[in-house]
Amino acid sequence: DGLVELILVTDGLEILVWDFDASSENDLNRGRFLMDNINSGILPVSHLPTGVDDAPTALPGGPYLSQNYPNPFNPITTIEFSLPRLTHVELTVFNILGRKVAVLVDGAMKTGRHRIQFDGTDLASGVYLYRMKTSDQTITRKMVLMK
Repeated sequence: DGLVELILVTDGLEILVWDFDASSENDLNRGRFLMDNINSGILPVSHLPTGVDDAPTALPGGPYLSQNYPNPFNPITTIEFSLPRLTHVELTVFNILGRKVAVLVDGAMKTGRHRIQFDGTDLASGVYLYRMKTSDQTITRKMVLMK
């Protein structure tokens, strides 16, 4: 549906929520800020989220790379991806300068959902990119390591 919700919990356990319209039109991404909990009052600061919706069970039409969770992370995060068919997959982590810091997957992967753990113990705090390459597509996402 193109709606994205970003939830951050500060060190003081204050919950910050932003809602965005992240839909696309003619294969062009467009984003629009909708609201936040501080200014709209939709989510009291004392409210803590306790669950998540179940993930869809259907396979995508093409490869799909999910946003890592938790994000920000310290030092371990989970990266999930789905494949519509058997294919060769490279899942690689880069620092913000574009240097390869880890290869998580490099080989044939079966159809279905896959879950990989990434351990950033030996890395510095900062923004990292993870990229999934298949024969069909290359997808890159951003993650934040906070120590």
